[in-house]
Amino acid sequence: MNAKQSLLANIRNGTFFLCTAGQIAEKIKLNRKEAFALRDMLYALVREGELLTDSRGRFGTAAQFGAKQGTISANERGFGFFLPSDGSPDLFLPHRALKGALHGDVVLAACVGEGDEGEVLAILSHGVRELVGTYFREHKAGYVRPDDKKFDADIFIPAGKSNRCPNGGKAVVKITSYEGRTPTGEIAEVLGRSGDFFTEELALIRSHDLREEFPERVLRAAEEQARRDPAKSLNGRIDLRKRLIITVDGEDTRDIDDAISLTEENGLYKLGVHIADVTHYVLQNSPLDREAFQRGTSVYFPDRVLPMLPPALSNGICSLNEGTDRLTLSCFITVDQNGKVIDKNVAETVIRSRHRMTYTDIQKLYEGDAATVGRYPDLVEFVRRAMKLTKILKNAQMRRGGIDLDVKETKILYNDGKIEIPDHARTLAHEMIEQFMVLANECVAALMTEKNVPFVYRVHEKPSEEKASDFRDFLKELGVTPR
Repeated sequence: MNAKQSLLANIRNGTFFLCTAGQIAEKIKLNRKEAFALRDMLYALVREGELLTDSRGRFGTAAQFGAKQGTISANERGFGFFLPSDGSPDLFLPHRALKGALHGDVVLAACVGEGDEGEVLAILSHGVRELVGTYFREHKAGYVRPDDKKFDADIFIPAGKSNRCPNGGKAVVKITSYEGRTPTGEIAEVLGRSGDFFTEELALIRSHDLREEFPERVLRAAEEQARRDPAKSLNGRIDLRKRLIITVDGEDTRDIDDAISLTEENGLYKLGVHIADVTHYVLQNSPLDREAFQRGTSVYFPDRVLPMLPPALSNGICSLNEGTDRLTLSCFITVDQNGKVIDKNVAETVIRSRHRMTYTDIQKLYEGDAATVGRYPDLVEFVRRAMKLTKILKNAQMRRGGIDLDVKETKILYNDGKIEIPDHARTLAHEMIEQFMVLANECVAALMTEKNVPFVYRVHEKPSEEKASDFRDFLKELGVTPR
C-alpha cells in the first residue's frame, strides 16, 4: 500500500475523520515539505472522486459529510437551492456555498450546522447543454449572456463559432465545455434581432424546448381519428343533443372545449358541465398520447398557440362547435338554494351545442340588452337562472372562508406589430363560468376520493400557526383587525 492509498484508508476508517490537511500533518508529525506533499495527495483524491472537501478545508468521504446527490435550482440574485434526489427537504445555498455550481447541475451537497443551509461539495455533471441569450462581439470572439437569469455565467464564444450572429443578436448557444473560469460554446441557431417581437417569441419557444411541429405519424393519427363518425360511438352514452347546452368563451378564444346546461326543478338546480371526450380519440400509449405527454399542455402566445393535440383534434372533432354532434364527458351536479351539493355523478355523453356564446353576450342578456335578447330569446331564462346560481355558489364559497380578491385584470393584445395591454373588465358572466368549472372540479375530485381511485388534484392546505401569526401581525400593521 503506497502513501496515497494509506492516507485514503485512514480517512475512510475514521482515523482522520473530517480533518484539514494541517490537522492530518500535525497528527502524523510531518515537516513543511511533507505537509505540502500531503495536501497535493488530498486534492488529487478529491479530483479522482475518492474524497470531498468543504469550505472549512476538511476532507472526508461522502458518507462522513452526510452528503446527498441532487440538483441545483439557482436564483437570479446569486443564491440557490439544493433539491435532493431522495425527496428530503431542500437546502438553502448562499452564493459562496455554490462553489461554481450552476443552475441545473447535479451535485453532492451537505447540510451546514443544524439549520437548512447547505454547501456544494462536488459537481457531478452539468445539467444545461443549450440555452438562449444575447450575443456580444468582442474583437474576433464574443460571449452570450443568457436570458435565463438563473444561469449565472456568460458563455464564451471563440472566434469562428458565432455562426455569423450579429452583435446584439438573439441566439441559441450550445455549451461545448465547462472547463476554465467560464463555459465555452458555439452559436447553434441565430434567432434574430434582440427586442423584435417574433424573435423574443421564438426565444421563449427555444428556452422552454417547446415543440412547434407535430411529427408526420402524429398528424396522420389525428386525421384518422377525426374521420371517426360520432354517430357510430353512441352505445352506452347519454344523449343530450336535444337539451339546451351552450358554450361560453371570450371573443378571441382558440379552444371551445367545455359547455354548460342548467335546469331548475323543485327549488334544486341541476347543472351540467360538459367537456370534450378527448380520451375517446387519444388512446393510451398511442402516438397521439405519447406526443401529448411530451407537450404536457397547450402554450398560448399573443399571436398563436402551440397546441397539445394536432388541429384535426383540438380545432376539429374535439371542439364543441355550435350545431355539431360531439362526444363529451359530463359532470351532473344537483345544488340546493344554499349552494350545497345534493348529488353528483359523471357520465359519457353526446351533445350538440345550441349557441356559441361570449362573456359579453351573456352579460348583455343578463342586463336585458334589447338587441341581444332579440338574437337569443331562448337564453333569457337560462341566463337569469345561471346568474342566480352563480350568486348562490359565491355566497356559499364566502361562508366556507373563501376570499374575494378585487384585483384589476388586464389582457394582452397583439395588433399590427404592436403589443397592447388594456384593462380587462371581469363581469358576472366570467364569475359564472369560473364558479361552474370550479364546482365541477371539486365534484370530480370528491367522486374519485369516495371511490378510492388514485387521482391528481390541487389543494390549498391549512397554513401553519407560525405563518398565520405572521399574517395577523402584518394585518395589524396595516390597521386591519383580524377576527
